[in-house]
Amino acid sequence: MAEHRSVANLTSMFKHYLQVTGGDRILQFASLSFDASVWEIVISLCSGAQLHIVPVEVIHHLGEFEQYIRTNGITIMSLPPAYLLRMHPEQVRSLRTVVTAGSACPQEVVRKWSPYVNLVNGYGPTETTVGATMWPADGTKEEMMIVPIGKPMSNTRVYILDQEGRLLPMGVPGEICIAGAGVARGYLNRPELTAEKFVDNPFEPGARMYRSGDLARWLPDGNLVPGPDRPASEDPRLPDRVRRDRDAAHGASTDSRSRRRRPEG
Repeated sequence: MAEHRSVANLTSMFKHYLQVTGGDRILQFASLSFDASVWEIVISLCSGAQLHIVPVEVIHHLGEFEQYIRTNGITIMSLPPAYLLRMHPEQVRSLRTVVTAGSACPQEVVRKWSPYVNLVNGYGPTETTVGATMWPADGTKEEMMIVPIGKPMSNTRVYILDQEGRLLPMGVPGEICIAGAGVARGYLNRPELTAEKFVDNPFEPGARMYRSGDLARWLPDGNLVPGPDRPASEDPRLPDRVRRDRDAAHGASTDSRSRRRRPEG
């Protein structure tokens, strides 16, 4: 159950961070059952930008999808990394900003897209109102083992904790725990699960934080990198062949949050 203030914070943050204006044309790729659709819809309508709802049958045909972007002059879109790997950025030159999220972003996506657009790799569970961290590629040419998921968004605090709830130092992987304006009330009609995942924030009396179950570690520059295992929810409209390509490329399954690994401490 996400509150209105959380959606308002998300909207304000994206408008500022992505410099969205009334002249933008934003693509709605995510289905309404997927949390990414919230930011696609809200950021468009609250910024005076156009929202273009791409038909499902177009999504399943790469050439038609790229033609849809060109024809409609799409400037901002959010896609999973596996779909971006199949696309040709030189064929969709109207784009200025691409946000990728939903699963681990391979270095190939950064190499392929950052010369053409403002590429942003994002991370955030539904329980923290879609987003929690972002990393701008900024045309980087640096080779990296793991693409960062970035720094906390506005009005968001991230803690990396061990199994005993203790803060971990830089470079040591632990559970991502998130606090701030985006934290939801909890799960509808599931008080036990709510009590397990939405807990008191020991670093901020009177506040709560969400225990994601995902793992990450801090880099010296203040960015987070995921791992050693970061499964993520994914859009049900993502074609099966794209899922297969992604799983083959990364050797990992991203089918369910229930398969997340807890930090070893």
